[in-house]
Amino acid sequence: MNNPALLFLKRIYKIIISPSDFPLDPLIIGQKYYCSMKINFAAGNIAVNNIGILFSTKSFQDYQPYDNIWGTPTNNFANIFSTNIITDAQNWTKISGSIIADSGYQYILIGNFFDINHIDTSFLFHNGSIDRAYYFLDNICVSTDSLICNPPVIINETNKINNIKIYPNPANKKLFFKINNIYKQCEIVFFDLLGKRIAKQILYYPNNEIIINDIESGMYLIQILVNNEIINKKLIITKK
Repeated sequence: MNNPALLFLKRIYKIIISPSDFPLDPLIIGQKYYCSMKINFAAGNIAVNNIGILFSTKSFQDYQPYDNIWGTPTNNFANIFSTNIITDAQNWTKISGSIIADSGYQYILIGNFFDINHIDTSFLFHNGSIDRAYYFLDNICVSTDSLICNPPVIINETNKINNIKIYPNPANKKLFFKINNIYKQCEIVFFDLLGKRIAKQILYYPNNEIIINDIESGMYLIQILVNNEIINKKLIITKK
């Protein structure tokens, strides 16, 4: 995947999830497959563990009905998952492993397929209503070659993230950008927590500020495209 996807988790008495699915060529039974993905905490007031990959012969849309409003399987099983609660919002966390195909799987479902009794939850803050968590997903890989999904050279994403800073955060009327490298133009796209595009603005060097008067109070995900790189940030806007 070239651009990060957004994974949404929600809690109402129990952890349930709206997952993503990705089609595959049918796996060969008996063949060993390596798989991996990167995940980054995007926003929300909770963080959870056991996020992972479930191989399936059916797409997410075919999983109906189940014991929650999303129609999601909660069978307390995933082929590959992380037992750590993922709260890192600055760096990518890699989840990886391998399976021996026991069926001609055609889809991978990505999410949390465990019920509340099998999930650890970290409450970052209490909002008094529905608890939510949002995660970015990137570099989803399934291959018979371990070097494709687990290359020996690990690229440090931290430098890219640190090349751009936004302030103030929370912001009110203006948002400023500190970009360490010279750029011709910088494209900034605002998304709400449901993934809907709210606004788009373009900075031209050496300008480093944008007006956000027309954007309502709330938490937003910002996608910044500069020098052929995409950086994702989180922003809170408060109108006083």
